[in-house]
Amino acid sequence: MHVSIRASAGAVVHRPPPRPAWLCHHGLVSMGDIRQVPVTELPNDFSDEVGRVLLDVREDDEWAAGHVRGATHIPLGDVPARIEEIDPDAELLVVCHSSGRSMRVLQYLAQIGYEGSCVSGGMVEWVQQGKPVETGSTGS
Repeated sequence: MHVSIRASAGAVVHRPPPRPAWLCHHGLVSMGDIRQVPVTELPNDFSDEVGRVLLDVREDDEWAAGHVRGATHIPLGDVPARIEEIDPDAELLVVCHSSGRSMRVLQYLAQIGYEGSCVSGGMVEWVQQGKPVETGSTGS
């Protein structure tokens, strides 16, 4: 949703809606406190992982262009509304394009009692290391 306002001379200026506070607030957990896991230490496929979840927080188009098989897809902005889909007892690994969104999600999750790790370098590093990806919009 965008907000339109009229500027002088009849021009219409479009502004994006305000971001949820949790996306902007860094909270009590600093990025330096979040564990980073290299992609080289992760399996190529999370389909059969028990007790371990790879959460991909990229947007739908990014997911469709290439994602890790068996990953759970919840876009960044949907995480609070879909929090019940994240097992609080699982080892949580969060991935995005290059780590920025993953770190923000992990800061938010830490504030509500979840623990997790960031996939260092995100999907950029995943692909650079030659690890496989699936394409298409199906999946979690």
